[in-house]
Amino acid sequence: MTLLLHPGLHKTGTTWLQEAVFSNSPLFNDLMTHQEIFDVFVRPHDFDFDPQVAAEYLTDRRRQMSDGRVDVISSETLCGTRMTGQRESRIIADRLAQTCQPAKILITIREQKATLKASYFQYIKRGGRKSIDEYLSFRPEPGFYFFDKDQLSYDRLIEHYAKLFGAENLLVLPQEALARKLEAYFDQLVLHATGRLPDIHTPMPDRTRIGASPPASGLPLLRLSSHFRRTPVDNDPFMPFEPIGNLLASLGYRWKIGERAAAHRIDEAMSAATENRYAASNANIQRYCPFDLAELGYQVAGGPPVD
Repeated sequence: MTLLLHPGLHKTGTTWLQEAVFSNSPLFNDLMTHQEIFDVFVRPHDFDFDPQVAAEYLTDRRRQMSDGRVDVISSETLCGTRMTGQRESRIIADRLAQTCQPAKILITIREQKATLKASYFQYIKRGGRKSIDEYLSFRPEPGFYFFDKDQLSYDRLIEHYAKLFGAENLLVLPQEALARKLEAYFDQLVLHATGRLPDIHTPMPDRTRIGASPPASGLPLLRLSSHFRRTPVDNDPFMPFEPIGNLLASLGYRWKIGERAAAHRIDEAMSAATENRYAASNANIQRYCPFDLAELGYQVAGGPPVD
């Protein structure tokens, strides 16, 4: 039976795919949890990773769980960590190639400006304190890493997966198609994984958005709250006092005063950071994607400018 690897990318509808499509599905068999995937393929140090051990683990799991459906390994941890520039993404891809052949590859993407905005909001939600300008321009000291806009040149990782697993085994699906063309999106996914279109009577999975984002006007309160509470970004706050931190965070999700100006300021910063930066990269990956990326709002080299 087919093995489908879905290594992300982040903020591209991955949670919806995992919870609404790959879990408890008549077509797909979700083999491993995020924690299991991380422990087997991501956590081991380069000097400790043993392809044979990982391959045996996967073989044993498939022997126990395979039941005629498409076996799936899906986790955005497989494409690396956004806050380190996904520097480990190539190493993880190589590990998957050493242990999971043969396999079909699904990589989900999102237009870069929207991804950048979602990544910044996620950074703040997880306890980050930098303003939007600091976030976009920060350069860490040698030996330390931070968010890197180059990771949004998706073609680099996509082409590497094509080299490892074969271009014919790789599919790229944009999050915008999920939002606007759900049935066509689902058809392409199933066709890639099974070689045939799904039953036309198959109920479409609910695409209700999972997870809520704070308003742009509430981000300063969330940034302030991380001074008082432990967060994934900083487990050692400046003035640890959880009740104040939690109160500020709660207010941040409800604070709407100045929302229009705050949202406009963030959009301007995102536009300046992405303008004409990814057009060539997007053109390179069009051949793996059945949807017209320019039509979906992506900058594509040789195409008309995107507003």
